[in-house]
Amino acid sequence: MKRLLLSKCLLIFSLIAFLGCDSQDDPVDPESYPGVDSRLWYFFDAFEREAKSRGIEVDLRASGLTGQIGNIDGANVAGGCNFHSSRPNEIILDSTFWSTLSFLQREMIVFHELGHCVLYREHREAVDVTGRCLSIMRSGLGQCRDGYSETTRDGYLNELFDPAFANEITP
Repeated sequence: MKRLLLSKCLLIFSLIAFLGCDSQDDPVDPESYPGVDSRLWYFFDAFEREAKSRGIEVDLRASGLTGQIGNIDGANVAGGCNFHSSRPNEIILDSTFWSTLSFLQREMIVFHELGHCVLYREHREAVDVTGRCLSIMRSGLGQCRDGYSETTRDGYLNELFDPAFANEITP
């Protein structure tokens, strides 16, 4: 009798767990971002989630935006957002540069390029009194130090989605 009751309880808990799963916990669908290198899917999904958490709707799937990791001609060019009149916007990231980056640095560079292609943000070279960059939209040609980290991430993303938050970034 105890064994039957235990089996029923396990079945009920399993059903509750299965039915209670949130679709946001599901892995990114491989078909979610057609024309986008699979190494970028996580970052595209994260960009949409971060925008939504700030009240901004971004649908990269519907936009037709493509994203590639490949070779970029030109010295010191890490990535770019190319606007084409005959096809949707395209993000390209330099494969050599990409291979040297940490996870957070990859997120920053993808979000930077999405800032151009989706949010239509220009470069912003502002720095704080210590010389730290105040935006992930900086060009890389200035003299500021990157400060993007786990502790400053929210401030940088607030500024990315709303430049009025530029002074919120704290160490």
